[in-house]
Amino acid sequence: MSTRIKALLVRGERGATAVIVAFSIVLLFGAGAVGFDIAQLVNARQQVRGAIDAAAQAAAVDLPGSPSDAIAHANQIAHANYSEIPDGGLTIKFYCVVKNKSGVPDESQIPSTCNPGTKGLDWTVASSICTSSAVCAIPVDPSKTSVKANTLTISYSLKVDYVFGPAINIDYGYTGDQSTASCNGLCGGESPANPMDVVVMADRTPSMSSNLTDLKTGLKEMLKVMNPKQQYLALGTIAQSVTKKGCLTGTQTIRPTGQNPFPGTWVPVAFSNDYATVDSNGVSTPVQSSSFWKSADCLAQDGSTGWNTHLSAALKGAGRYLYGNQFAGSSNNLASLPDRTIYGTPKKVIIFETDGSPVEGVYRDSASDLSLNTTSDPGNKNTQSACANLQTVANEIKSQPNSVIITIGFGSAASSASKSCGQSIGTVGDLLASVASGGAVNDGCYSPAKIANENGDGDNYFCAATAEELKEVFAAAAGQATKSTKFMKIPGISD
Repeated sequence: MSTRIKALLVRGERGATAVIVAFSIVLLFGAGAVGFDIAQLVNARQQVRGAIDAAAQAAAVDLPGSPSDAIAHANQIAHANYSEIPDGGLTIKFYCVVKNKSGVPDESQIPSTCNPGTKGLDWTVASSICTSSAVCAIPVDPSKTSVKANTLTISYSLKVDYVFGPAINIDYGYTGDQSTASCNGLCGGESPANPMDVVVMADRTPSMSSNLTDLKTGLKEMLKVMNPKQQYLALGTIAQSVTKKGCLTGTQTIRPTGQNPFPGTWVPVAFSNDYATVDSNGVSTPVQSSSFWKSADCLAQDGSTGWNTHLSAALKGAGRYLYGNQFAGSSNNLASLPDRTIYGTPKKVIIFETDGSPVEGVYRDSASDLSLNTTSDPGNKNTQSACANLQTVANEIKSQPNSVIITIGFGSAASSASKSCGQSIGTVGDLLASVASGGAVNDGCYSPAKIANENGDGDNYFCAATAEELKEVFAAAAGQATKSTKFMKIPGISD
């Protein structure tokens, strides 16, 4: 072969290689572009799933009450978690989930756990989904006020616009229908398992004088959402109280530093299970002859001046009583009440209501104090120090097993103009939210809309601006403690 021909062949191979390399680069860039769009779609699918899961758990707390509240709550939470989901864009359905009894719904759990309406009119066995071996799900029409759902499902499919796809005529993709279900309460089980030891701390300091009637009403209203078979209830006060003829009273007196400045105890009404009766439908009716009812009904205002609101000491006293014999000098009467091991280990709950700013340090009433080493003059009125002490006590309580703290800010304690606890904490409302379990956030309680949002966001901080609102908030706080939501995987309904 001549030298000229060889040169032409080599030159041709080089040209072919250049074409192949150029084409490969185009393919690689194309693959990378498609891969970017696919990754974006996968991420969007994960974001959607996380958002609707959060929405389902939050909205299930509203059941079996108001489906409209659950719908609004679910849409709000989903949009807040993933802004690509428009507020109001979710597909939400409601069900009455009961035990599967040989392939049909167990009607003995209706209407005590949920109520799908009249059989044959509102629902039929054929309309229920009993494909799961454990439960049946009966569709519920949320527009009918006579029915109650204990489960909701949420589904959503998001359209995702591609960045590079349009170059190959693929403009967008879909995450596909992501679905989830959450149930509140029995959820097809044999019996609800929600044992609790609950200490309610109510503020009866002088600033509560004009609101005392509504405070007492709120304490009694909360009994309607408690189950005495599983939840044992004790009543404490801010400031300390003594019991006189069944009523809680007592006046603070100034004593030398190092001595207890409060006569009485923080939790004068012991744990009890006689505060309500429960009928076959699971409805609790308060018992007016019970010690809790009578003590709440004649709760007297504290008449002292000069000591203001001792919050860290009050919370510490509640914690020490709640955990009883675990701390030197502390005890409670739980051992004398019926055993509840059939329901599991009780949660330890404090519901803590106040309208004041903390203005004291920590009063040490024993050598072993929830492992708290802080010492301070109980008359210390440095608000920022007192705020920090309250957080310290709360953190010690929250470090104990099975603990839950629910806080209620009332009046000035919840308003936007409440006292400052310093730059690192914020207002007293921010403080009370930080004291609550579960990372609660103070969303603001200075307008009806803000209050409704705060009390419906599913966290452990509540607020009330007026006495009328306070009556409802105690029941809402107790409901938050006693409700138990969980995800449900029901074939044919949810993933």
